[in-house]
Amino acid sequence: MSPESKTSQETPGAGARSVPDRTAGYELPGSGPSCLLLHGFTGTTAELWPLAEALAAAGYRVSAPLLPGHGIGAPDLLEAGREAWESAATAALLALPPPVRVVGLSMGALLATCLAAERGERVTRLALLAPAVGLTQPVALVSWALQRFPAVRRRFPALPAGTGSDLRDPTLRHTNPKNAWVSLRGLGELRELQARALAVAPSVAAPTLVCLGALDRTVTRRGALRLAKRLGGPSRVEVFPRSGHQLALDFDRQAVIGAVLAHFGATG
Repeated sequence: MSPESKTSQETPGAGARSVPDRTAGYELPGSGPSCLLLHGFTGTTAELWPLAEALAAAGYRVSAPLLPGHGIGAPDLLEAGREAWESAATAALLALPPPVRVVGLSMGALLATCLAAERGERVTRLALLAPAVGLTQPVALVSWALQRFPAVRRRFPALPAGTGSDLRDPTLRHTNPKNAWVSLRGLGELRELQARALAVAPSVAAPTLVCLGALDRTVTRRGALRLAKRLGGPSRVEVFPRSGHQLALDFDRQAVIGAVLAHFGATG
């Protein structure tokens, strides 16, 4: 486990064991290839935990860093932006022995695309879950307004994120940890990251799996397909019929995990 990772205890008393704090960034040991997991905007590493566990069980060495400005009650929510996210993702990639498989969810998929374009000698395969290229309304309208009217962002630096994650599974919808606020500066930075990922996509040579939730209410399928078509290497798109945006947590999570494991191949 990395020095910055937190730990929590399961059931107190005899037999209790230390487990990673799933919202704070974690590393899971493995004797096989490295795998980097990058979470989404306003999210935490908890949204990728089932996939991380499955990858580790298959022998992968897993690293899931918490990106700047994220985490529950993050003090730097309003300050962090694209450059900080990219820097943290790059540092996490360089800390892993190559070759590295990279999984990105939503904003993390955009970061994964940039990593594969710029560090292609280290990134051998990509799995992009619900890449946040096109945002659905009203998020897209707010994002557009921030570009046109910067004074709005100065007057209202953050807005409530609303209740519940974009999940069709009712058990997990209201329990998936995420930040209670959306930084409007961060939303503007996300737009810049979208443009950057699309611009560098033709330089991505790594074989890529793109996973989409048929019931996603956060990002558009059209935007994700646009990114997939621009990738320089071979790509394949799979749509999961019972899931929303949080593909690693929703009803189709086992199918998503199976698809990623099959795409990444053997660890031997």
